[in-house]
Amino acid sequence: MAKQRNNETTYRCAMCGEPLSEDDCRQVQSEFSQSGFSPYCVECESRIYNHFARSQGKYHALLTACGAFNVPCKPLLLDGVNLDEESDAWLLYINLLSESGQDTKSGKVLGFADGVTTLWGLFGNKLGEPNFEKRIALEKEKIKKQIGTPEQRAKWGEQALYKGLPISAQMYDELDRLYEIRANSYKGQTITPQMDDTLIKVAKSNVIYDHLMRQGLVKAALDVQKNIDLLLASEQMRKKDEKPVEHFRMDALVTALEKFGCMENGDFLNYDELVEVLRDNFVKSKKYDYSLDAADQVVLDIVNAMRKNADLLELSELPIELAVEDEYGEFEPEETEEEKKRKAFAGLTKVRFTEEKKGDDE
Repeated sequence: MAKQRNNETTYRCAMCGEPLSEDDCRQVQSEFSQSGFSPYCVECESRIYNHFARSQGKYHALLTACGAFNVPCKPLLLDGVNLDEESDAWLLYINLLSESGQDTKSGKVLGFADGVTTLWGLFGNKLGEPNFEKRIALEKEKIKKQIGTPEQRAKWGEQALYKGLPISAQMYDELDRLYEIRANSYKGQTITPQMDDTLIKVAKSNVIYDHLMRQGLVKAALDVQKNIDLLLASEQMRKKDEKPVEHFRMDALVTALEKFGCMENGDFLNYDELVEVLRDNFVKSKKYDYSLDAADQVVLDIVNAMRKNADLLELSELPIELAVEDEYGEFEPEETEEEKKRKAFAGLTKVRFTEEKKGDDE
């Protein structure tokens, strides 16, 4: 029941007349409710459920109430619960349903048709069985026999992907692996539902491709490979479809730095780790074709030039603290023949080091 007030529509409980809100009423499928709420507040739903329970029993009344209020009936939620001992069995059930996340799927509210809809579905094939715990045991036994996790079954389905290629736990894991490989290449981007659907289809196609190649059916495998390319092209998800502007987005920059190894989980590495990464990526081979002694010769020349300008005596030995350290292996380990010839021509000898700095009066 609705009432117009101040150009706004106020929806009220069809039983007690109180205004309906998210605090005291359940959301239901929009195609069955103009307001998006149940016609009754939760308190009145409990009253109606208790009315059913007095003549049917609390377990049978659960199915009746779920049908009346368009709620999915999920018996396994009551594992370890005795409804007969609960003072507000309906409130308990809808709370369990909400907390388990089984009242929605992909952001849509589920209804009665999405759960158990028959008495034999609620109590098992033997409708005379009074013990509801046996129904729970049967459901749990059924789940144990299922392959993969509930998430995998929902994502990949339970049917064979291809003739002679039945679904298995190992295949579920392989599909997850192939999906993650593709999805990681779009790290930093928002994967839309359409892109996600394409990635799922591509992962399945890759499994089929590998299966056909193992069977020696090369032509059929190549057809599947072409289909993969078409799927990616349809959503502009191929490498060559990337827009250049994406490289200038902040999230794309963070992604690039993470791939390069300079960042982890959105944070920069510390100084020592960052230097190590830059060294590994940029110093691929020895940068200089002469030994470390040549660098020490340059340092000694610079020091002596400064001392001469200050009217001090030149040094014959380089203070040890001024020695160049080849931390990243950028110099040749030994003097090359070319270096020896040049030193002989210039009259240079190998630099000697002193442990203590010479005094300025020398």
